[in-house]
Amino acid sequence: MYTLYEPELFASEKIPIRTFFHHLEGRDIYTFLHWHQNIELSVTTRGRILSLIGNENRVCEEGDLVIINNGVIHANHWVDLQDVYEGVVVQIGKSFIDDWLGKNVYLKLPETPEGYQALRETLIALRRTCEKEGSELEQMEQLFHLMRILKEHCIDDRPGARKNGKIKVEFTEILKYMDDRYQDPLSLNSTADEFHYTPEYLSRLFRENTGFTYHAYLQNVRLLHSLDSMQREPERKLLDVALENGFPNARSFIQTFKLTFGCTPSVWLQKRQNSDEALLPDSFQDLLAPRSRKMPKASLPEKP
Repeated sequence: MYTLYEPELFASEKIPIRTFFHHLEGRDIYTFLHWHQNIELSVTTRGRILSLIGNENRVCEEGDLVIINNGVIHANHWVDLQDVYEGVVVQIGKSFIDDWLGKNVYLKLPETPEGYQALRETLIALRRTCEKEGSELEQMEQLFHLMRILKEHCIDDRPGARKNGKIKVEFTEILKYMDDRYQDPLSLNSTADEFHYTPEYLSRLFRENTGFTYHAYLQNVRLLHSLDSMQREPERKLLDVALENGFPNARSFIQTFKLTFGCTPSVWLQKRQNSDEALLPDSFQDLLAPRSRKMPKASLPEKP
């Protein structure tokens, strides 16, 4: 089943990290809106990608770094269907970060060229090491080297930044609550009451942390669960899918689906059966004017 919360299953492992090297093209440059407790760092090694991080949108190109603090909602999208994206992603368990950098520390991008380059090179080197068998000691050595870089260049000690980090940690409890109860008739008022907030304050939290309204976020959760149901059981009636996933009726489900995907659920299913392409929403693409940029296919860069 789909969930916007990505569990941190690797955090209890001997080396509490996960690393990835992505090579994606066109419509495959996409991840749904989600969040997790771990800290995520990434570097674009070739091409570009549109990243939604909290309530900000950013086009990341070759050499650009991204830091996603725990509990921050994020997603990715292509800028143009001709694009190619390659990048390294490193996720570090939150408890490991808490132990070595401080509890609920808030990270920022390095402000000096030296720090920026050091972080970029270390992420690529760590991913390369993780590909080798029997490299656990070398992985730990590079992980602690990465922690030293984060401590020296990336900790945001401003009082306001630390406060914002705390708000995000509290906000994750609200997201968990909604993800667990999306099938229920939730409302802004009922959720605010559950957490002893005023509706106005909760509404502002959503705007500040996600860039979405409470209702828009809830509909997104319900829609993605509905999409999962449709993919698993394409013969199910739309009314059953709608009611099972929190929509009050089929009309509300179809309207929300059409606004996101540009077609009705029935048309989407038909296209999916007749196409090998991923049929994903174009909503992020509308944030920027499309720009064509063809990129050659490449492998992970050689070690500097």
